[in-house]
Amino acid sequence: MQSRRSLYFLAIFAGLMALLDAAPGLPQLSTGVWYGWTFVMEPLIGVFFPPMEAFYSALIEVTVGHIIGFRGDMYEFIFTIGAPVGAYVSSLALRGRLKPIVAYYAF
Repeated sequence: MQSRRSLYFLAIFAGLMALLDAAPGLPQLSTGVWYGWTFVMEPLIGVFFPPMEAFYSALIEVTVGHIIGFRGDMYEFIFTIGAPVGAYVSSLALRGRLKPIVAYYAF
């Protein structure tokens, strides 16, 4: 039962964040991954989900959000990996697992 509830929340957050990613962002920025609202909201995914679920939820939402609200060029999809990594790192930080975070930043 708990895994089903987690899957429901993951789908809800992915859908909500995909809509926020497709919505127009700051008017000063016309292209780029910083144009959407997803980078403002991605730490919330890390708060509510364990690290790998946070990563996959954010990966689904930026992929769907960028397909719905396509802007820029195809290279845009390469830079969207920042949102899942940010959700993963924020989830690790909340749970006190700092060694993977230090390794990530050292890399």
